[in-house]
Amino acid sequence: MMKFLRVNSFLCVVFLPVMFGIVVTSCHKGSEKQMKEVVNGFSSAYFNWRYFEATRYVTHASCKWLSYISSQVNQTDVDSLRAMKEGATFEIGDIAYDDGGSSARVKVTVSNFLLMDSIGHSPRICSRGEYIIPLSFDGNEWKVTLSAPLRSSNIK
Repeated sequence: MMKFLRVNSFLCVVFLPVMFGIVVTSCHKGSEKQMKEVVNGFSSAYFNWRYFEATRYVTHASCKWLSYISSQVNQTDVDSLRAMKEGATFEIGDIAYDDGGSSARVKVTVSNFLLMDSIGHSPRICSRGEYIIPLSFDGNEWKVTLSAPLRSSNIK
C-alpha cells in the first residue's frame, strides 16, 4: 500500500505536470509551422495587393474586409503598383498567443510596399511598416482573422 501511495504521489507531483508541459508546448510548436505558413502566404498576397489570393488564408468572416479593400482600388492604384520595380517584402517576427492558444498575434515587418492611404488619394510607397496580424485556430488550422483592414504602426 505504501509503494502505491509513493508512486501515486510521484505521478501527481512530478510526472503529470511534466507531461502536461510537453503536450502543451508540442502543440504550439507543431501548429506554429502551419501558422507561419499562413502568415507567409497571407502577407505575400495582402501586401502585394493580391486580395483574392489572400482569401485562402483568412476566416470566412474576414473575406468581407478583403472584398472591401479590393473595391477601393482604382486604375491609378493599379498603375502605381505596376510601376514598382519589385514587390513588397516582409519578415515574420514575434508570436503572442492568447485565449489558451486558440488565438495569436504575429508581428510582421513589411518593406517596400504601396500603402493605400485614403479614398481619393493616390497610394504612396513606404520603405517600412509594422503590422500585427491576428489569427485564430479552429481546431484544425490557423486562419487570419480580420475585424477591419490592417493598419500599420511605425510607417516610414
